[in-house]
Amino acid sequence: DAWHAHVAHHFGAIAALAARMLGVRLIVKVSGIWELRYGALAERTASPFARLTLRGLRLAGAWQAISHRIAQRLAALGVPESRILEIPNAVDTARFRAVVPDAGDEARFMFIGRLAPEKGLDTLLHAFAEAVVASGAGDA
Repeated sequence: DAWHAHVAHHFGAIAALAARMLGVRLIVKVSGIWELRYGALAERTASPFARLTLRGLRLAGAWQAISHRIAQRLAALGVPESRILEIPNAVDTARFRAVVPDAGDEARFMFIGRLAPEKGLDTLLHAFAEAVVASGAGDA
């Protein structure tokens, strides 16, 4: 059996401790900038609670890093490289290549994610607007 903690934060540390006690392997996913800048993996984990969280997380059997940068940060924190797996988030693009829009179809854009500043939704909306104007399809 194996458990997966989707975020390297407080509940991930609790899961790591419980997994160790129950003899279950835990994989912790480090999925983004928040954990590295503000969470338990931040350069300066000032609070005792954050340091305790990091100690708990270090009990994990394996770590999934969605980028090379995150993998390097984990190694710098003392996670053995043998326990770090670089597995990026992925989309099976072959599933979407068969879709060919009709000539008269309007462009559609989609965002799936948290409505949080670090996601950069404002930047994405501006880019969508520029793409619509540049295509000559109308005003954004």
